[in-house]
Amino acid sequence: MKIGIYISELLFEHDSVILPGLGEFTTKYVPAKFIPEEKKIEPPSKIVAFNPDKKEGETPLIGLIAAKEKLDEEKVKGFLSKFVEEFYDSLKKGKKVELEKIGLFSQDPDGNIVFEPDTSVNYNQDAAGLTSVKEPEKTDTSRPAEKTKPEETTKPGKEEKKEAEPVEEKEAEKPKKAVAYHQAKREEAVREPRKSQKAGLPPALKWVAFTAVPLLVIIIILALNFDYFFGDQGIFRATPVVQEELVDPVEPEALPEEDIEVERDVTEVVDPELEPAVPDPSVEPPKPEPGRPVYYIVVGSFENPNKAEELALELRKDGAMLASVFMRTPAGFHRVCYGYYYDLAEAEAELRTVKEEIAPEAYVLHR
Repeated sequence: MKIGIYISELLFEHDSVILPGLGEFTTKYVPAKFIPEEKKIEPPSKIVAFNPDKKEGETPLIGLIAAKEKLDEEKVKGFLSKFVEEFYDSLKKGKKVELEKIGLFSQDPDGNIVFEPDTSVNYNQDAAGLTSVKEPEKTDTSRPAEKTKPEETTKPGKEEKKEAEPVEEKEAEKPKKAVAYHQAKREEAVREPRKSQKAGLPPALKWVAFTAVPLLVIIIILALNFDYFFGDQGIFRATPVVQEELVDPVEPEALPEEDIEVERDVTEVVDPELEPAVPDPSVEPPKPEPGRPVYYIVVGSFENPNKAEELALELRKDGAMLASVFMRTPAGFHRVCYGYYYDLAEAEAELRTVKEEIAPEAYVLHR
């Protein structure tokens, strides 16, 4: 009785087949893969997997064997039980047991069953009939295939015509070709100077084009705008030199007393609009710029918001114009800050002064 063949047949239609007393057989999906050594692609497949921990349970194997072998199910169960005993005895003796179309079983030194599946059977019905594909061999396309020339066949009578041509005529053609070649060279030498003369301008015209024409344009511009450049208000008008008259310095003692100006007390009148505006402590200070790291110096925390506002107002009156109630904690306390800073070093330097003069328990909070 070939039990492996029956198990293999059932695995095409069932997810699992249990051999009572031995274990459970299932199928495992293996995706398509490329084998570089053999240069081929294997199609997707399903191979047998073995679970020795599940030895009991409902199985269609007993019913299939009973129907195929025309035996009673109880006799089939007894036969399978005896088969499993002989199976384990063979493994304990160090032998390998093979189930046809299922795989090879062996036992390691620790007494565990080692299973090697038979990969020749593909239980993936979607990939039925697919075979491995080998990589096509590369052909050298760098050189074109040499074309075979057909053998030249001589027609009758040609050789006779060639032999009939006189040698004197061929030798007479050579001087004619030489004369034609030298004549063509002479004509080409005559054409090249003509081309060069047409391509460029004479030197006199070049001098006129690059020297005389720009000078003429400059002279015309100066003539049309003479007053602008050389008139009384022109940009090139000569500036007269004014000689300063030397005046003898007058000593203060020689001046009469009535000519000496007496210094008077002058009260400066300052425009109130030009005076710097004094910050109003009752006005809330501006909020920090969004998106920048801010460091607050916290000087107090109050559950009553009015007390927090009173402390912030008092700090602003004392000169801390950035003092404000800036947040409310999850516990319901309102924090008061002495000010906020964008630089941590600046905040820590100001913190020392705040601790000494205002609040010893003050600290820096990063938001």
